[in-house]
Amino acid sequence: DNGGKMKPLRRVVYCATFTAFLWSAPLALAATTQSFVQTTVEDFEEGEASGTLVAPPGQVEAGLQPQRFAADAAFLWASTLSADGKTAYFGSGDPGRVYSVSANGGTPRLVASLPEPWVTAMAAIDTDTLLVATTPGAKLYRVSTKDASAKPKEVAHLDTEHVWALVHDAKTRLTYAATGVTGKVAVIDAQSKVKTLWTADDQHLVSLVPDGTGNLLAGSAEKAILFRVGTNGQARAIADFESQEVRAIVTVGDAIYVAVNSFEAGGEDNQSSNKEKGAAKGIALVTGGSSPAAPGKLPRPGAPKAKGAVYRIEAEGAVESVLTLAQGYFTSLLADKAGNVFASAGSEGKVYRIDPQRNTSLVLDLPERQALTLVAAPGGFLVGSGDTGAVFAAAQSSAGQSSYLSKVFDAGRFAKWGQLRYGAQGAVTLETRS
Repeated sequence: DNGGKMKPLRRVVYCATFTAFLWSAPLALAATTQSFVQTTVEDFEEGEASGTLVAPPGQVEAGLQPQRFAADAAFLWASTLSADGKTAYFGSGDPGRVYSVSANGGTPRLVASLPEPWVTAMAAIDTDTLLVATTPGAKLYRVSTKDASAKPKEVAHLDTEHVWALVHDAKTRLTYAATGVTGKVAVIDAQSKVKTLWTADDQHLVSLVPDGTGNLLAGSAEKAILFRVGTNGQARAIADFESQEVRAIVTVGDAIYVAVNSFEAGGEDNQSSNKEKGAAKGIALVTGGSSPAAPGKLPRPGAPKAKGAVYRIEAEGAVESVLTLAQGYFTSLLADKAGNVFASAGSEGKVYRIDPQRNTSLVLDLPERQALTLVAAPGGFLVGSGDTGAVFAAAQSSAGQSSYLSKVFDAGRFAKWGQLRYGAQGAVTLETRS
């Protein structure tokens, strides 16, 4: 490369597996040579993958190909599946809307517009109806997914500021809500009557999922505690992390995976940053507190500064760190039928995979900087993004769609390529430029 001014060295992979690379570059004006070697996961993650995944112990494989569908919103924060699994719904911010998308992907269709600027949680309560939470104000609306002319009906107003997660139990027809600034689990019956099931000793409960045994798993912020909450109102702590929030939870068999984040105090000025970057207006710091935890801030490009980790918790209580982000934070977790867990990041628009053997791979690198919510789809999953709002349908890439662009190898002066060595399986096309 001529001082970094020309296009970067390029390698294109078609349905192949790369295992190692060695590039030798004799300099045109000197007798010395330089080498460029890529063999590890860390080496390959410095490049840009499209329709490929970087897998251990250091190889690039054909992977998932994302297809982008734009939404008229600053970000898509929440998602849920219809009862039949054929339609995905996304809740947006700035403005607060609900969109529907075919589980196979497609242009988002506007289902409902809400008075508040941010949809924070959703749950499908029957074939044609969603329960939708908004903020500020912690209101719940009943939204028809079939009748586009029907206006959302406000059915409850919780005595708190935010609803961060909703879980619907089809058998009992009860819906459970995780709330903040008062961290509690509320229960809403079929007549929309609300009562408090359990109150946590923390400001927010930001994640809530069924545990598969009739109880609930709830994650808190500011203290980052994972609780098991019984439908009888009794709860116990399962794990206490030295972080600030348990943002997302998913179960795989008897194991529990949690996404945990820590945030730096201070950071960018919320109001000025929102004006500069076009984020939602008027709710930059919706909790009104000084906490840097993500629930208290609008998801903005480049902020807040954070560190994230995904932990696996065994049935007997053993806790294992399986994936970490030195810079960035996790936003959502999703498990597939094969036991893989996918984790989205709200900092660089990346989605990672943790396989049943706890090997981790980067499977998606979105053009948007925030991957905020994941929902299952046939053959893959859908991703709701921020900066800007869009839905990405991720499915297995077909022949000719898989490529990998390396980082630039700057030889420092005019140069020509010498030997190239690689290990691969399948048909591979390699391209270089100098």
